[in-house]
This record gives sequence, C-alpha cells and structure tokens, in this order.
Amino acid sequence: MTAGEPPLVRMDTFLALQKQERYPAFVVHGPPLSGKTTFARALAAKHRGAYLDLLAFVAGDASLAERIDQLDAAAVVDLAVTHAVAVCASLLLVDELDFLIPSWGDDGASSLVTIAGLLSVTRTSTMIGFVMQTRPGIADGRLTQIGGGSRVLPLDRIAPL
Repeated sequence: MTAGEPPLVRMDTFLALQKQERYPAFVVHGPPLSGKTTFARALAAKHRGAYLDLLAFVAGDASLAERIDQLDAAAVVDLAVTHAVAVCASLLLVDELDFLIPSWGDDGASSLVTIAGLLSVTRTSTMIGFVMQTRPGIADGRLTQIGGGSRVLPLDRIAPL
C-alpha cells in the first residue's frame, strides 16, 4: 500500500458489516485471470459458505440452457436464493455471471443495482457475493452499505485471506 491509498479490505470485517445490512449482497470484481474464482472458492470455504459457478450450473440444466437469453437479473436472484436455500448456506459466492451481462443490454452496473434491489425484497438471510470481471460502471459506488462503504470491491484491494 502506498501513501494515500485506502487500506486493504479485510473480508472478515467486511462480512461482519454485511450481516447487518438489510440485503447482504456485494460484488467482487477484477480483470480476467486475476484469481477471482480462486478467491471466491477460498472465501466460501473459509466461512463455511457455498460456491456457485453460474455458467456451469446453467449449462448443466437443459431447461435453463435453452432459455439462457431470458435469464435476467430477477432470474439470477431466484437461482441464487434457491441454490443458497438448497445447500443451507449463509454465504453464497456466485461466480461466472459475466456470460449473461451482454444479454442484459447494459454494462452490468445497472443490472447489479437491480439485483441488489431484488434481494432487498426477497428477504433472504443468505449473504450473496457476485464475482465478475471488471466492467465500466461497476466500481462507481452505487451499491453502498448503511455506513456508506462500498459493497463493490476490486479484488486487488482485498487483503489476503
């Protein structure tokens, strides 16, 4: 860390704050091949959570695969919450979301705000983290915590687990 840079985010502290949120959703993003999947799997394992590779899940379910172009933000929330309930997870990391974003017709940022809003009315007790590639608009801070901190975390600003 250089002078003037904010400290690295400690995930234990971040997750404790997220548990207090009305809708405990967050985003971790980074460039391709930056270790996002490794991080997501490690975070899920450390906190006895679950990991969902959304691309593999959709590809493995013929009924989902045939309507892939209809999987909007609401469908992703339904899939995530249903999966979290099925595996009894208090933390779910949803990875490989990127393949859907082009069909949503935006850069992903607006859809993530929609997902967070849908989670707020779903009233799930599961904390859901979405892991994706960095895209324009993702890190603009539109997803904030009650205390004002961002729910959008660049992978390179997260302390090692």
